[in-house]
This record gives sequence, structure tokens and C-alpha cells, in this order.
Amino acid sequence: YRSDGSYRYGLELSDADRLGTLHALIEKQHAALRNDRNTLEEYGVGISADALASLERTLVRAKEKGITVIGYMPPLHPIIYDEYISVRDEYRESVFALPKALQSVFSKHGFQMFDFTNARPLGGTEGEYISENHSTDKLDLRMLLSMARRNSILRSYIEMGTAERLL
Repeated sequence: YRSDGSYRYGLELSDADRLGTLHALIEKQHAALRNDRNTLEEYGVGISADALASLERTLVRAKEKGITVIGYMPPLHPIIYDEYISVRDEYRESVFALPKALQSVFSKHGFQMFDFTNARPLGGTEGEYISENHSTDKLDLRMLLSMARRNSILRSYIEMGTAERLL
């Protein structure tokens, strides 16, 4: 970790066996999640009313100040995503309910919220992750391009052709 609290992923990305290390991490997390559905903290049971109210206040304030807010749900590694949705329980329901609740709050104030929980529709692959819940720059670029295609304000800040060639 850096002194500002951020994490430097360069070491993981330059590891010659990065994909092998990632696969081992994902398999460990997958096994843990299979044994205990509450192992990973990405999704719990239900949606926090307090958190939604806080988001609501933040979006109201942003709208008053003329700030455009674009929200998104980050992707889960495909194996972890598949495990969450494999069992019909309250965790699976949260995977689908949370983005809908957030989209409702965002759209109420004229903002967009994108659900990238499952990155496969973007063309994201298992190798485009640093960990079970951290995407690489390539997957981040896929998300950025997807949002920019559907949001003219964001698109105005991006040279789309250049960004698409980077993929």
C-alpha cells in the first residue's frame, strides 16, 4: 500500500505467473463462498436504507450545484459472479436488487447508473482482473467506453476512436 492508502497493482500485473496466481486466488474465494455464502462482503442480505438515503442526499446536492454524476457497479470476477447467482437465496437476490435500487435513485435525479457486475456483455474476460473484485485497466476501459457510448457528457471528454483502438 502507498502512504495515501491506495494500492499499487504494478507488482501483480508484472508477475510472470499473474494469471496462475489470479486463478488460485479466485479458486480459494470460490471455495470459501461455496461453503459460506457470507464469506465475501460484496453482497449481503438486503439493501441499506441509510446508504440509499445518503446517496439520495448526495445526488440532490450534486444536481443543485450542476454536477453530473455517473454511477456504476464494478464487475465481479466471472467465477465469483456465477457462484453468487447459482443459488436462489437472498445473496443472489441482492446481486440483482442492488443495481435496480441504485438505478432508481440515480434516474430520479436525472443521472445514469451502469451495472457492470457481470462484465461478460462488455467482452470482459477472466484474465482482465487483478483480484476477485478489482479489474485491470483494460476492463476499466471497456466500462468507460460503454458508459461514454450512452452518456453524451462523458463522451465529450473522451476521444472514442483512440480509446477503442487501445482495446
